[in-house]
Amino acid sequence: MRGRKAILCGMAILLTACAHTGGNRSKDLDSGEYTFIRGMNLYQKGQKREALDVYLRAYEKTPRNPVLVKEIGLLYGESGDYDKALEFFQKAEKLDKRDRNVRENLAYLYYRKGDGKRAMEQIRQIPNGPREAIEKLLREADDGGDDGLRYMLLTRLYLETGEREKAGDSYRLIPESAKNTADYAEIGALLK
Repeated sequence: MRGRKAILCGMAILLTACAHTGGNRSKDLDSGEYTFIRGMNLYQKGQKREALDVYLRAYEKTPRNPVLVKEIGLLYGESGDYDKALEFFQKAEKLDKRDRNVRENLAYLYYRKGDGKRAMEQIRQIPNGPREAIEKLLREADDGGDDGLRYMLLTRLYLETGEREKAGDSYRLIPESAKNTADYAEIGALLK
């Protein structure tokens, strides 16, 4: 009888241990990191809406993960929701103020929202960045954005990098519709 009790007791301990281990495993599988990886896999498969949903669930668990926060911002940006993209890149900026990618994306989002001054503020904070920011803006802004704002921003960027001739060329490309703005007048004064 004693042997039987020992076996039953041993089995009970093993079952408890197995249940406990399984419980931890399911907690690990439900962690923010695992959820983030699932989101990355969905994104790679082209399932962007599903990836965003999974990323948002991961964000609830790990809101201080800068890579996750940037990924959410990128997905919102890709879907055209610039307000939400800006919200998440601002959060990413708070998590890592030195991240060049965050600054570039903030500059681009401010540009897309029509705020050239804030875009310029971000570009100024990019280490060794104004020249590269000009090139990136030219590549990415050829998508039907506001030409007036783009050329005013480019003029400011060229002035910032000391390229006065290119600044003048860019300034001359500003369309008539943008010439009666305070921004245009301010840039004109900087060129003189």
